[in-house]
Amino acid sequence: MNIGFIGLGNMGGPMAANLVRAGHVVTVYDVRPESMQRLVTMGARQGASPKALAAQAQAVFTSLPGPREVEEVALGAEGILADAHPGLLYIDLSTNSPSVVRRVAEALGKRGVAVLDAPVSGGSTGAASGQLTIMVGGEQDAYERARPLLGVLGSNIMYLGPSGSGCVGKLCNNLI
Repeated sequence: MNIGFIGLGNMGGPMAANLVRAGHVVTVYDVRPESMQRLVTMGARQGASPKALAAQAQAVFTSLPGPREVEEVALGAEGILADAHPGLLYIDLSTNSPSVVRRVAEALGKRGVAVLDAPVSGGSTGAASGQLTIMVGGEQDAYERARPLLGVLGSNIMYLGPSGSGCVGKLCNNLI
């Protein structure tokens, strides 16, 4: 599958690497060019912007520091929305706000993009080994489309319900 991956930090970098190793065509983007280089060496392509990734991908993942960054990458002038196409699958792996993910899902949904909030638990070790727990919210059919990709990243994948449910599950997990 042709995948875009945005955010290559301690969690995103290893997750993107697992998708490359699984044989997917992965185009990566990060605000820090040095973060992209390791993945390019592994066989990933270097992207120019979130907008550029959205134009050519079948699925786009984000793994970002927080809600503000997710909203900017998804809805900003150079974000995913700017060049999103019907049928695109957007999966946010970040620890995010349920209200932000619902706003993003509504805006992208108007363009025919399916959105899943799929925050992860398991730390950088789980990210590197592909053994993360993934809590997923969004439309059931989008979840079914994403499940093979999520299976590359995690070993415990839970569908929790409509948009925002994954974020709520992750926040509860963090509280416990």
